[in-house]
Amino acid sequence: MSLPLRKKALLSLAVTLGTLGTAELGLRVFGFQFMPKEVPLIIWNPDEDKQFDSLQALHKMDPECLWTPQPYAAIPWEPGESVNSRTYRGPLLEEDLREPPFRVAFLGDSSTFGWGISHDQTYAARSAAALSESGVPAQSLNAGVIGYTVLQGLHRYRSLVRSHKPDVVALAFGAVNDHYQAPGKTSDIAKIQKLSSEGTGIGPALGWIRERSRIAHFIDSMRFERSGGEAALRKRYRESRRRDFISLSEVGKREYAGVRRISLAEYRRYLEELINEIRADGAEPVLLSMPRKLASEAEAPVLLDYSHATEVTATRLGVPLVDVRAHFRSFGEIYETALFLDNWHPRPKGHQVIADDLLPLLTSIARERGRAPTPKDKD
Repeated sequence: MSLPLRKKALLSLAVTLGTLGTAELGLRVFGFQFMPKEVPLIIWNPDEDKQFDSLQALHKMDPECLWTPQPYAAIPWEPGESVNSRTYRGPLLEEDLREPPFRVAFLGDSSTFGWGISHDQTYAARSAAALSESGVPAQSLNAGVIGYTVLQGLHRYRSLVRSHKPDVVALAFGAVNDHYQAPGKTSDIAKIQKLSSEGTGIGPALGWIRERSRIAHFIDSMRFERSGGEAALRKRYRESRRRDFISLSEVGKREYAGVRRISLAEYRRYLEELINEIRADGAEPVLLSMPRKLASEAEAPVLLDYSHATEVTATRLGVPLVDVRAHFRSFGEIYETALFLDNWHPRPKGHQVIADDLLPLLTSIARERGRAPTPKDKD
């Protein structure tokens, strides 16, 4: 007489579990281990990636933004200055004030963060100081991060800036990082999606099983050997890095066929998304067309397309634009040494020019919001 179907299924399950248990025990007794190996996901570049999460590093990994400044990390070029506990430069701002002073948040890359200079010399700090001196008590939130693209700026706005309820959010993207080649041919959005999926749903559970189960180790080792083993892995990694190196001379061309960190179409889309979220939160977005040395634009003409996209977006969405790039160019090439530390980063004098360009617009917005005295009031 045959066993009922349910009993057959239970017996089959018991035999399978018993076999797996025996195999797991046997592999553990013999000390078998094999940690999965694969070509690593390069978040920024191999050298920087190795430093992430070390106590001495300026940055740490972040699944939403890829990386953020590390709390309390020392600013390498400014002895005695460090990142604050909320991952930005400058004094901590309270988030729960009932009536906070006029607040301006600054989102951007290393030029906003203040590469090579003190925080007090950045255009973010100088803008707030100039506002206060003109009778508008103001605070600045410098949310700039070295190496950031507009997509990372969008996530930084959501995770840090929004909760501070700024009156104005100044956006300074498109100067350089967005157009770069994507390390490992993986764009910023693909990296963020991959890191996010690893931390949600069944991803953590599968990772736990994969790490601890010796049977999973054995399966991974078989698959690894079938794919060519260590030699093939190293070859794939070398080829990936070689392709990235070769593309460095091509990435600035408009017809570049590789993968950029943020394509021109993505740049426009994420910039618009960021502007819309800022407005929905009741703040005023301001766009900055950031400066570069003339030689950098000659070497990488695609940069002009990103600047143009910033200008077109400002016009189309009715966002105030501060054309710092045009102002810097008006000084002429002979004055570039006085304004720039290198091809991209302004000196303190350059930051002062940016702050001066911003002041009339910020004062006007403060006045419209009833946060600044009108010329009539001063009389």
